[in-house]
Amino acid sequence: MAALYSGLIYVNALNNPYVYDDVRTIQGNTSLDDLRAFKRIVLRESMRPLVNLSYALDRAVWPWQLVGHHLTSVLLHVLNVLLVFQLAWSAVSDQRSHAPPGVAERVSPQVVAFMAASLFGLHPMMTEAVGYISGRSEVLYGCFFLLALLAARRWMIGDGAKWMVLGAGLWTAALMSKEVAVFWPIVASLYDRYVLGSPEADWRRRFVRVYMPMLALTVVAGALRIGILVLVENPGEAHIMWQFIPVELVVWFKYFRLLLLPAGQTIFHQIEPIHSPFDSALLAAIAWIAVWVGLGLRLRRRNGLLALGLFWFILLLVPSSMLVLLDLGEPMAEHRVYLAAAGLFLAVGMGLGWAWAFIDKRTARSRLLLRCLIAMWLTLLGGMTVLRNEVWSSTVGLWLEAVDRSPQVWVPHLLLGEALHERGASEQALAEYRMAVRLRPDEPTPYMRVGLVLAELHRLDEAAAAFQELENKTGGSAMARNGLGAVALLAGRPDEARRHYESALTVDPKDVASRQSLALIAETIDHDPAAALAICQQVQQIAPETPGNDDCIRRNQAALSGAAGPPH
Repeated sequence: MAALYSGLIYVNALNNPYVYDDVRTIQGNTSLDDLRAFKRIVLRESMRPLVNLSYALDRAVWPWQLVGHHLTSVLLHVLNVLLVFQLAWSAVSDQRSHAPPGVAERVSPQVVAFMAASLFGLHPMMTEAVGYISGRSEVLYGCFFLLALLAARRWMIGDGAKWMVLGAGLWTAALMSKEVAVFWPIVASLYDRYVLGSPEADWRRRFVRVYMPMLALTVVAGALRIGILVLVENPGEAHIMWQFIPVELVVWFKYFRLLLLPAGQTIFHQIEPIHSPFDSALLAAIAWIAVWVGLGLRLRRRNGLLALGLFWFILLLVPSSMLVLLDLGEPMAEHRVYLAAAGLFLAVGMGLGWAWAFIDKRTARSRLLLRCLIAMWLTLLGGMTVLRNEVWSSTVGLWLEAVDRSPQVWVPHLLLGEALHERGASEQALAEYRMAVRLRPDEPTPYMRVGLVLAELHRLDEAAAAFQELENKTGGSAMARNGLGAVALLAGRPDEARRHYESALTVDPKDVASRQSLALIAETIDHDPAAALAICQQVQQIAPETPGNDDCIRRNQAALSGAAGPPH
């Protein structure tokens, strides 16, 4: 029932459009075109190859591309609901071997499992991971993480080392889906100690022989991931931002509040900086964390599953915060809480199992009231998820909501402008782009968007002025010179356009946009397929995944072959 309901509430998300990072991960991802090009698929996302492979499988298997991507994510979420159910049921059963007299017999594994799985499946905070295609890493790594934990449990209860080997393999798959899985050994060791109640001597021996080496591996893997982020994927862009530590503590508290009361969800959250250690939001977050950890430590002997759930929630929020500390991610993104929430819901499910056992011995009216309240709660959460999916059905509506929630942040205005531009509302888009310029005058992208829209509206003088302003602010940039080249090309001055594009390459020799424009001039204006082909081949060497570049090479090769062949 929990799995079925969790799938049904996402039916209205299957036709939702590509949004935000989907343009890069799906639409502009040429590595997905041929499933046989396995090496290309894996290397496209070197740290999350299984995610990219799952996108390629979607494109190969499903006849409906957009719906297929969504359907895979929903099916993975349904599978995760089943896995949470199984984990909760097993954990309650495992606790019975060492729980205080009277407690184990009263708590029903079925009730705990159903409540934990239903909350995980129906809660609207899961929508950004499930309904947003680029959130695939969350549901995929969550699947492998939960499977690995269930496999390791079989080893813990004495079913043989083969189960731990399987668990380690599944954990590796989780790591290849998202690096947050580095904390799996800690979660597994806590399950061993708190839920199974393994004798301390046995647990220490397992910790030294199994968990500690895995933890060491996670440290190495984490350092490798950070190294790749800093040196390969974002050279010169990553900086350790220690001032974001208090911000992330506040964000954790915000995640908890949204899970407790899911009102105010949005694709982009405005997070205020923390300027003082006595900031009220920071003090509240620290107090909450202290109470949370203290409660987990206090409950670890009385109710291991409750303690595990509390620590699980905090632990799985830590790795994502590292991206923020490196200034490589938004401070808050709802999809990051997906699997962390599973830990919270395990704890809530256990708490409700206690309440159910207590009420079940009371009057029939009390039992009926509890059942009605739970049914109403789950129905409300499911309804909120359906409504949340409706918000994601329109890119304009989604970013209008973000602008409404974060009016003083430039990014939502920029992306609302892009959504309006795609819809053909150029004047409205222009207003949003200009608002982004006012809010972030040192950011080049909004200037570029303003100039391009003005050029499309044939307001070429204004477009040139916008690009010139960008040129002046940046002291010379490839983006500004490409924009000036585009204006000159639209004005029918190809020689001037060519000079601007060549000038952009002096600023950034690896700039792809200027080369693509030069190839276009060579092909359509100069009618020189040899020159166009040479430029497109340069683009292929610099950025082989550039959309449309393979077509440019084939087209100009065909033109040269035709010119060399007999006349028709």
